[in-house]
Amino acid sequence: MLKSSRNRRQSPLVISDEDGIELQTMRSNLSDIIDQLDSKRSSLRLSGLNNLTILLTNAYALETINGYVATLTLILQTLLKKGNTSQNIAAMRALTLLALTIGTDNHNLYESSLSPLTTLMKMPSTNAQSKGSAAKCLSMLAFINAEHYETKELLEEFIKLLQSCTVSAPSAVISAVFEAISLLLTTFAPDEASSYMNLLPHIRKHLQSDNLDVRLASGGCFILLYESWQNSELNRLACIAERNSQEFTLEKPEANGEMQEMLELIEKIYSASSRHTGSKSERLSQRTGFRDFIQFIESNKQPTEKMQIGNEKHVFEGFTTLAQLNAIRFYVQRGLSVHLSENHLLIDIFDLRVNPMESQESALEKRMKMKAQSKQKAKKDYLDYKLSRINKQAAREVNFDK
Repeated sequence: MLKSSRNRRQSPLVISDEDGIELQTMRSNLSDIIDQLDSKRSSLRLSGLNNLTILLTNAYALETINGYVATLTLILQTLLKKGNTSQNIAAMRALTLLALTIGTDNHNLYESSLSPLTTLMKMPSTNAQSKGSAAKCLSMLAFINAEHYETKELLEEFIKLLQSCTVSAPSAVISAVFEAISLLLTTFAPDEASSYMNLLPHIRKHLQSDNLDVRLASGGCFILLYESWQNSELNRLACIAERNSQEFTLEKPEANGEMQEMLELIEKIYSASSRHTGSKSERLSQRTGFRDFIQFIESNKQPTEKMQIGNEKHVFEGFTTLAQLNAIRFYVQRGLSVHLSENHLLIDIFDLRVNPMESQESALEKRMKMKAQSKQKAKKDYLDYKLSRINKQAAREVNFDK
């Protein structure tokens, strides 16, 4: 049982992620954040969730939360069962950030979060945004900590949820479920991932949605399936060639049947982007998103993203890698560079091999260093000014004596 916070200090912590001093104060006052999370006032609980999110986003705070993990987990899971939509969504984001910080050493976090998150996702009265957040939170917790059989079970649950979703279902739910499925598919070997072709009818249906996010999310899910199918086919053909002592030529396998129909639909949507109903920015976003799909389908060109991490530039390549990167970016946001530099889980996932001693300074350290340098410069400028005044006064006195 958590100790009652009725008699504890309940004044809200006003913390800005733009100010290094406030963020440093928050690091040393995690117990105050826990007091807020355990408060009976919803406004203080929401403030505590925001403060915890800032801490876990802007810094790799593993050492800071060490010793508080069980308490934070219990409180956040409790907050999922009560409160309004804003509190539920904030609690799910904080829970996911906690999992990203802890890493793969806490399977209990996924196991104990499965029931409340699944209930929230399936409950008819749950807000669409909360359902979508629950799906994405569950997939990230499974991605980090679930056993393989648990990941497969969760994927089946998401497919059942898609089956119950009509085209008119809330777009926030459908796009979130497709993104959750995509993240889980990245954990499977090509042969296993390509076995989920029962997703194709659902993808086909939602590719024709009026909502841009749904079209992009379902298209992203399809391209992961297509990539897995292609790699699986190449492996199969290579094994046949080796068995028959034949030379294997690496050529793109020929799609047929339902897979070929899906490829034609993707190309049709891409070609129609300039004529699709919606704003100019929406049509541009669709054309940009589907361009990567078309380039891979036609020439096997993988999408890439370049990023400065520490003192080195890294290239993230491929739909699988970018699906994982974007899922993590959704939670850590502006703190992505810091986490990629310092978070051991992300360093292992993306094989970054960043030397912590040579990694780029965190945003907090940079701001504090800049403030110190600014103060030193101001002090130096003031001393130079005083010295200049003294020299001018001495020169005037010499001239007067003459």
